[in-house]
Amino acid sequence: MARIASASVLGLLLLQGAHATCVNVQNTSVPASTPTSAFSILGDGTVLAPKTKLMWMRCLVGQTLTSGACTGTAGLFTWADALNAAKSQTFAGYTDWRLPNVKELLSILEDSCYTPSLNADLFPIPLLYTAWSSTPSAVNLANEFDEAWSVDGNGFVTRISKYQSLDILLVRDAP
Repeated sequence: MARIASASVLGLLLLQGAHATCVNVQNTSVPASTPTSAFSILGDGTVLAPKTKLMWMRCLVGQTLTSGACTGTAGLFTWADALNAAKSQTFAGYTDWRLPNVKELLSILEDSCYTPSLNADLFPIPLLYTAWSSTPSAVNLANEFDEAWSVDGNGFVTRISKYQSLDILLVRDAP
């Protein structure tokens, strides 16, 4: 019993030291789900998530990281164009960028932040966005080839027509 209590106290202490910075709305009663300390912010405009072994671009494609903030206008892509743009992307010396699957996109959302639900220390994207995932939708088999899953800046997962134009946030497998 004492071991369990000790582990619980240690877990609470770790959570208290964990923080996330929100751009707009923050619920401080919710523990950080993507604490800054759990990631490595690299100087090349990327962030490394050691837990998932993924490297992320910190800004949406089309934006530039300037003085710690994503600036400029993000590009909008249909799903097919997003897949192709990811394959042809060269960034931070890497050429193996890809669209994340829906679970990978959800793994970077910050539960204590809203509008957008991102830790701004990691992803300083100032506005709401809706990003394509690489995951096609098979919910409605008649439309299987017409829809894919997207995740918006507040964490909502939605099936969207592959012909709509959305933002993209790219990822690669870290070594």
